[in-house]
Amino acid sequence: MTDSVSESPAGDAAVGADYELALRDLNAATARDRQTDRRFGMARLLAFFAAAGLLLVGYGTEGLALAGHCGWLFVIAFLALVVANEPTKIRLAGDRLRREVLQRLLRRVRRDWDGLEKIGDVGDPWQSLAPETVSVAGDLDLLGKTSLLRLVSVAGTAQGLSALAHWITGPADRQVATARAKWSQSLVSRRNERILFYEAARVSQDGESSPDKLARWAASDRWLETRGGWFLKWSVVSIVLAVIFILLVAAGAVSGASISPESAGEEAAGFAWSDPLSIGAIGLLGLAGVNLLISMFGLGRMHEAFAVAIGHRQTLHEYQELFALAKSFAPDAKLCQFDPSLAQVAQILHEGPQSAAVGIADLAKVSRFGAPRQSAALFPIYIPLQLLGLYDLWVLRRLEVWQREYGGHVAAWFEALGQTEAAASVAAFRDENPSWTEPQWVDLDDRPAVLESKSLGHPLLPDGVRVTNDVTIGPPQHFLLVTGSNMSGKSTMLRSVGLNVALAAAGGPVCARQFRLPPLEMATSIRVRDDLADGVSFYMAELKRLREVVDQSQRLSQRLSEHPQRVCLYLLDEILQGTNSRERQIAVAQVLQRLMGHGSIGAITTHDLELADDESVSETAVTVHFRETITTDSRGEETMQFDYRMRQGVCPTTNALKLMELIGL
Repeated sequence: MTDSVSESPAGDAAVGADYELALRDLNAATARDRQTDRRFGMARLLAFFAAAGLLLVGYGTEGLALAGHCGWLFVIAFLALVVANEPTKIRLAGDRLRREVLQRLLRRVRRDWDGLEKIGDVGDPWQSLAPETVSVAGDLDLLGKTSLLRLVSVAGTAQGLSALAHWITGPADRQVATARAKWSQSLVSRRNERILFYEAARVSQDGESSPDKLARWAASDRWLETRGGWFLKWSVVSIVLAVIFILLVAAGAVSGASISPESAGEEAAGFAWSDPLSIGAIGLLGLAGVNLLISMFGLGRMHEAFAVAIGHRQTLHEYQELFALAKSFAPDAKLCQFDPSLAQVAQILHEGPQSAAVGIADLAKVSRFGAPRQSAALFPIYIPLQLLGLYDLWVLRRLEVWQREYGGHVAAWFEALGQTEAAASVAAFRDENPSWTEPQWVDLDDRPAVLESKSLGHPLLPDGVRVTNDVTIGPPQHFLLVTGSNMSGKSTMLRSVGLNVALAAAGGPVCARQFRLPPLEMATSIRVRDDLADGVSFYMAELKRLREVVDQSQRLSQRLSEHPQRVCLYLLDEILQGTNSRERQIAVAQVLQRLMGHGSIGAITTHDLELADDESVSETAVTVHFRETITTDSRGEETMQFDYRMRQGVCPTTNALKLMELIGL
């Protein structure tokens, strides 16, 4: 494509405008290509009917042999048009993928969640997560339809989506996050290259040659080595026989040309088994029949390998481009010092005897031998090669040589590619949110664990809707108690904290004017559900979730006593709602004492004002609140409004009865 997206620094509105302009240019180019494709289609149709008509007339009407010869010229013209039309069809397929990528980028900027869902994901990121991580991901909207993963991801492979999911849901480690941040920062200015990378990754996921299928085939048994060796021996015999029969046909044709017409008439009266032409022709037909049966019924596993390894040569070409771009995106030596796991990524992507770039290039070379099987123009050549010499077996032998050399490394190639896709996705998110800030990491050796933020906002909300607040959580001897009436913004504030911690862990910018945090692991209890199938009540489900939170806090506390690593950040929303108020106050106080005793920091929300007034809770709580305002219009009708601003102290209002009144209950 000749169109490009502006590389100049811009805010999210300007980046969105760049995406829109690129889409318009792309649609115009697609319209031109479709018109060209229609013209080729009409020309092919005319050539086909002209060829068919002239051949029928030429060979079916005596004295019009010239028409038959002209018919073959139109056959050649038809094949030439098929070949000439192929680049246009390839461009149209590439346009479709580029449009999908640009639409995804634009929908991310606009927070168009329905549009993003229609594009769909390329895998299930939930599968490989630990149980406690699944709980946090669900509570904080890290994964799912309207989630941080869907907002950040431009991954085109399941490996890329999985890698980014682990970045987002994993612990907020200073060294790892810093390496990811620097890696993604180095890719921000390379917008056009990133878009090409996203396209190549997307096309590689389609069809039989997807990364998962290619990796499984590469690591599987080699069929010819284990059970198909005799096929190769027969193929050698078949080639020798074919050569002999072709020589007999040639000899018979030459000798037949020198026979006088009278002799030819005498021999035509009966079938001459001694005639080299007859022997050669019958031999070729018999050999072709045997090889056809072998191809249809004896080489099923071979066809499977062909479908995966070279079933779509264009996909392998995309893999070459993909790994070439991934190599240029690979982390440098300085980044590898921050995170040792990145050193393996760099080693896999850079040149080496078994690197991804070299291996895929070698597979692409092998796939060229399979071109006659896939190409319409070369298929007439492929048919005799297969029927007389089992050509596919020799291509398969080349494939298995490649498989022996590289098969054990293919899965690692795509894992490294997934890490690169994660970095490229974070780079796009940085590019689209230049006004967001870089998180500042606090060393636990230097100061107590405190999370401090200025103008903290919910990253999943658009700019025109988002309300920001200053939020401080910690030190471990205190917790943030968030009070307020229903719908006032308490849960949104908890998720704002958790989502920005996840962004910091993934190496991305955060939705805040300032964001300082120590190394953290999050534990949450926000969306708790009962389980009728297992007979678990809502209250018991809450207790189990709190048990997980306390256990995680304790594990981190034990590690912290040996060497400062990470502290637990707990985010608890309206906990222990399933019991009476007095018991709830006692239980919540005990849970908080356990968590603070483990050196954890956190925030809890409640609309139970008695809990906020409880002495055992209030003495360690930093209390803030959200509130609503009720206004009356000129007709005397009341409306409730929320400004979602966090204020100091306990909430002075409640609104449950007023909400019931407003909806007519």
